[in-house]
Amino acid sequence: MPIYIVRWPDLSASLVRADSEEELPTILDQLANPEGCEWSVYDGPLFIDIRLPATWSIRDRRPGQPVAPEQIVIDDLGPMAHGPVIETMKLSFEGDDGFDIVTAILEKAFPILNAAIERIWKSDEGEKREGVLPEADLREALHAELARFLRVSWRSAQLERKTDRTSMLARALDMPVSLVRECAEYAQERHQTEDEPEPSGDDEK
Repeated sequence: MPIYIVRWPDLSASLVRADSEEELPTILDQLANPEGCEWSVYDGPLFIDIRLPATWSIRDRRPGQPVAPEQIVIDDLGPMAHGPVIETMKLSFEGDDGFDIVTAILEKAFPILNAAIERIWKSDEGEKREGVLPEADLREALHAELARFLRVSWRSAQLERKTDRTSMLARALDMPVSLVRECAEYAQERHQTEDEPEPSGDDEK
């Protein structure tokens, strides 16, 4: 089952596992309208740390001695104290593996920003800036990355003007027109299958 890297119209991307490219929009629709998303198979490195945002320490630690349960102190619960634990979990990309995966994601999902960073590295100031983009260059790259958002906005405005049944349903469900058509075709095929009479004993003779 392949993993796809999905670039959303805004400045976000997702790694999603799906049986096929045809199934992917249905999975994405569970999170948000995938209109304007672009994706490709991700075959780069995959090493992601998942951390709970709490700080803890060990009291009276003794070298060479095992830690006893009473020595563990939970210092700060962080955002977990005020929100759902699942929503406060943090992703971390550390070490060489983490750097490699972030680089691969940046290259595939945010190619304009990645190109700007590469230009900085290749310039005379590359090492001194350590990949940090000047603010003007960063704003320009991010603005360019949002071009797909503008395309989605234009298509959404066109959809608002349409009065055909499929377009109206797509607006009501906040789904791409293509996905609405697929669902309608599937429902029609299933309905036809259910309406077909079962073969009788006489038909088998």
